[in-house]
Amino acid sequence: YNDTVTDYNKNEVACDYNAGFTGLMAAMYSKYHGKTLIDFGAVEEVPNDEYSCDCGLNVEGKDFAEIKALIYNKTAWPARAADKLEFRYYVDLSEIYKAGGNASGVKITTNYMQSGRVEGLKVWNEENHIYYLSVVFDDGNLRPGGQSQYKSEIQVRMTSPNGSWDNSNDFSYKNGAVLLDDGKLVWGTLPDEEGK
Repeated sequence: YNDTVTDYNKNEVACDYNAGFTGLMAAMYSKYHGKTLIDFGAVEEVPNDEYSCDCGLNVEGKDFAEIKALIYNKTAWPARAADKLEFRYYVDLSEIYKAGGNASGVKITTNYMQSGRVEGLKVWNEENHIYYLSVVFDDGNLRPGGQSQYKSEIQVRMTSPNGSWDNSNDFSYKNGAVLLDDGKLVWGTLPDEEGK
């Protein structure tokens, strides 16, 4: 055995090299059945970062913040297309409310979206004016299918209605974005009820 990365005949795991063996095993199981070996020991543990996100501000101004994020789908236990994945960016809109505005006046525009769709601002804690920008990935385009499918770049701009928003106190500005899969947290840390 030659343990060299460039020797693909011995080192590349691919369907075309393994299909014959896998097919033979499936045929034998179909004919003779069998049972799973207890304590076989070859079962891999599922990593806790099958989904992940790099997020930051692309550009910011006196009355706006443009969020740029790369969302990654590295699922392999089993590999699956994202059809219930949600990206959340938490914001504190207290300054807008103090200046007489409200969340409905925040304008949301998208400059670039490889996949996903903006659901808009949703309430996290209305009393403290904590909201989150929601972007959902439910079309199956974000999948571990190759270099161009396993990640998706989004750029979303939120503009204050009265120029009073200070994004430096936003939870996600300090702590990053959050990903949920079918409502379950899979990346990042959720804020508490007060948005901290």
